[in-house]
This record gives sequence, C-alpha cells and structure tokens, in this order.
Amino acid sequence: MALGVTSKRLNTLPTSSDELADLADRLLSLEMTADLLGASVWTIRKWITKGKITSNKIGARRLVPLSEVRRVIAESTVPRLAQCRGGRD
Repeated sequence: MALGVTSKRLNTLPTSSDELADLADRLLSLEMTADLLGASVWTIRKWITKGKITSNKIGARRLVPLSEVRRVIAESTVPRLAQCRGGRD
C-alpha cells in the first residue's frame, strides 16, 4: 500500500467529522501522525528534531498533539486563486 499505510492502521484513522471533533486534545503516535500528513515516520522524526513540529515524550513513546497536525496542514495549504493566470478569464 502507498506511503506505508497498512489496512490495520487505516482502520484506526478517524473517518468522520464527529470522530475528528472527539480527538481535539488527543496525542497521536508517530505512525498515525505520518498517515494523517501523508509522510513517513522517519520524516515525522526529522521534523520533530528540526523543530518543525512539537511532540511530547511519555515514557519511551514520542507523541504528537493533534493540534500540531492541524497546524502543519493549515500552514501547508495553498489558498485557491481568484482568477486563472495566463488563461482565459
């Protein structure tokens, strides 16, 4: 499967807006963070090391707040252009 997403991990991802709302303050595993952002776990680890995203270490586990995932998505979203450039209006 693409991007290392397994069917087992896909079944744990939120699928509706109600489920996403329930995750407001949830801490996500690096695997789930990677799945939601469409990146590899190694990329998520690199981003944490470089300070691009924050994480919490609880015991031996590194967890990412859902708010960080939302922030990364919001910052990387390109707004839609009002007009088409160089084409017909």
